[in-house]
Amino acid sequence: MVDGGKFKPPIFIHHLADCEPGCCIGDGTKVWRWSHIMNGATIGVGCMIGACVFIASTVRIGNDCRIQNNVFLPDGVIIEDSVFIGPNTTFCNVKKPKAGKRGKFETTLIKNGAVLGAGCTILPGLTIGAGTIVGAGSVVTKSMPDNVMCWGNPAKIQRFQYFRSDMDGKTDNTEQKET
Repeated sequence: MVDGGKFKPPIFIHHLADCEPGCCIGDGTKVWRWSHIMNGATIGVGCMIGACVFIASTVRIGNDCRIQNNVFLPDGVIIEDSVFIGPNTTFCNVKKPKAGKRGKFETTLIKNGAVLGAGCTILPGLTIGAGTIVGAGSVVTKSMPDNVMCWGNPAKIQRFQYFRSDMDGKTDNTEQKET
């Protein structure tokens, strides 16, 4: 498949990965050992799914995403394009879990270009804005707007990022304002 002028080779699924029949995996995506992708999950083009990742059946992952090792993606998680999720990041999907009862799954949205550092915990029903960076080990308890840097337990906005366009129309985030 050709995407944006780049050739995307066929998908690679490690022989020790468990991709259930009915999951949809885009061209050029790599799924590494001991990952489990459930029936109904959708993964876009050119993604990399690390080892020991769990992806539930209603999860949607956009194009060119990087999901590092030991990430847990339960039902209700939507990840847009070009998102990086660091190793050992966990998403929660029920606000008040109880043993023996199945709670209502909340939808969690991670917007385009967001970066989640290693070991983050994302509580249910939140939105992480486009271009937002979440520091390693953060516990995100409320939604974050676009283009901020946040970290801590609970995660708090530490900086706003202002983007400057260069001659080619690309952006960089070299200009930052402390809050």
